[in-house]
Amino acid sequence: MSLFPSLLPSALLLSLWLLFDFTGILLSVISTYFYFGWAGMSLLVVRIFLIALFAFSGPLAYRLLLFRLPQEPVLKTLLGLQAGLYLLISLNRQSDLFAWGAVAGVWVSGLALMAVFRHLAAFRSGSIPFFMSALAVFLYLGVRVSNQGLALFFAPPQQQSGGYMAWILLLVGVFANFILPLPALARVSSTPATSAMPRLLLQLFGSVLGPLIGLSVGLIYNLHIWSAKTPEYQAAVYFLSLSLGLGLAWGLFRRLGSKPLVLLPLAGFSLAVSLFAILYQQNALPLALLAHGAGCLGLSLFWLYFFSRYQALQRAQNDYFPVWGLQLGFVLLLVVLAIFLLNANPNGFWLVLLISLALLLWAEMRSLPMQPEPVPLQRLWFFALGCFMLPGLMAFAISDRSPDRPVKDGQWLRIMSTNIRYGWTDDYRFDPFPHLQWLKHHPVDLLGIQEVNKGHTSGAYSDLYRFYQQALPGHWRYADANYGFGNALMTSLPVLSSETRLYQAKDILRRSCLKATVQVGSHPVDVYITHLSHLPHPNLVRQAQMQELLGWIQQSKNPWLVIGDFNAHPDSPEVQALLKLAHPAFQTQPELLKQPSFPSLKANERIDYVFFSPQFKLRRQQILETAGSTDHRPILTELALP
Repeated sequence: MSLFPSLLPSALLLSLWLLFDFTGILLSVISTYFYFGWAGMSLLVVRIFLIALFAFSGPLAYRLLLFRLPQEPVLKTLLGLQAGLYLLISLNRQSDLFAWGAVAGVWVSGLALMAVFRHLAAFRSGSIPFFMSALAVFLYLGVRVSNQGLALFFAPPQQQSGGYMAWILLLVGVFANFILPLPALARVSSTPATSAMPRLLLQLFGSVLGPLIGLSVGLIYNLHIWSAKTPEYQAAVYFLSLSLGLGLAWGLFRRLGSKPLVLLPLAGFSLAVSLFAILYQQNALPLALLAHGAGCLGLSLFWLYFFSRYQALQRAQNDYFPVWGLQLGFVLLLVVLAIFLLNANPNGFWLVLLISLALLLWAEMRSLPMQPEPVPLQRLWFFALGCFMLPGLMAFAISDRSPDRPVKDGQWLRIMSTNIRYGWTDDYRFDPFPHLQWLKHHPVDLLGIQEVNKGHTSGAYSDLYRFYQQALPGHWRYADANYGFGNALMTSLPVLSSETRLYQAKDILRRSCLKATVQVGSHPVDVYITHLSHLPHPNLVRQAQMQELLGWIQQSKNPWLVIGDFNAHPDSPEVQALLKLAHPAFQTQPELLKQPSFPSLKANERIDYVFFSPQFKLRRQQILETAGSTDHRPILTELALP
């Protein structure tokens, strides 16, 4: 007897887990390696779109190349290729290999997922593929959270925290020993029937898969992007709301699964509440947990209904595989994530919510009645949800507090600005470790960091704020600007207050300024860490952002520091406007602004600065080389307050 039906659960888990990881990595490759690394090439946008289209062509490629081949060896081969590509780009992140390996990884992951979806009828109930998908999400997120926000093998063994790996492996063991032998996995024999769905709807129903993956990996199951709203807490606390949402969804589906016209509007409303909170609101942790839990509830109900209805259609239609619908959904997934990445436009997520809800409701009204088949998974569900909750509870017990280092008046302070380019080096390698090691060997009293990723697509869904925070002791603050893309402060000085100020002027990306007040001797000092628009001169948006920054500085009653990447040259109107308020040393010592800071390996532009108010005394300011560990050279300034 073939083991193929028993292979499907683990295949669904592995293919989804790696698809999530590969998708985040590819989006980072698109936004950095292709977009900036290929700058100046003809038809750049067309080239990138064609590459991305190929990467997400899994449904069509599977139908053309693999549909008629023996499926068990096909699926095993695809899973092996997935794992091999993942190891390849994890252990060797040279720019070309990493970029094209990510493209191939998404493509192969799409093929593997289609090979599983071809045979969903082998599961007795839609609850089982949903359960396996939830485990895939849990393993994906558990590894990311326990591995300092990075994918599984991206951290060198000596630098992996490993805090949660034990219970992750325990869950894998339980999965292998208890889930695979379930008799519910046996292939269900059924006589093909004719569905009441119109032929067009039979195809369009498959397009729901892509939007659901986009909502999952892009927002709702992206714990790090939620933690960008509450950076004082670890991302792991959102495992609590994730477990709550999944548990409620499973319970509601068991009781109301036969009434989808009640269930689906409830799911849509819950998901809409969550989208509004993550895209537009800044909530304290209790409200953020409730909003995240609502999103997990709504999205999980969508997944449960989709799996169950897809199964019913597969049993009613002989070899049901809506290739054009599935491919359309993958293209929609690509477009929405690309718009979110390149234009900071969240409206695409509302579009996929409406499309998903409309298609699921239409399918329910135009198809044969569907009777949910309850499967006795209660013990496994409770165990799994307990594992989901465990890291959330542990997160509250972990403290990141560091002791203050009080200084005396007149004592020299070392202040540094650095742009970490969300983990990418100047020669286009996704490798945040060299720059972190460099910073460890150049300790400072106050460090301002720009382009800090916390769940944003540009940084492969990593959490570099947490990654740096774990490695560099001190008081940390984060100011989110653009859905997990912002600025950070690390200091050994006492922090009296901090806040996030968003610029009203924006272009492709929303920008922020982290405003903190620290204690220097007997003086409170206001610190502004910022990152201005990167579009070329003349840039009216950047000039407007500078006017906002100048207004905040002029309101300050304390000595002040401005640290950041201005993306503007010293003779630009933006910098000249700030020089009118800054220390006179910048006028009397013009050489302070002549040393270039960008790009790191062959610096020929000055766009990074540390400015300070006239109350300070300057000892020195210099640009430091980092061997290209990031694309900007840091600025070191030594100051004192008399």
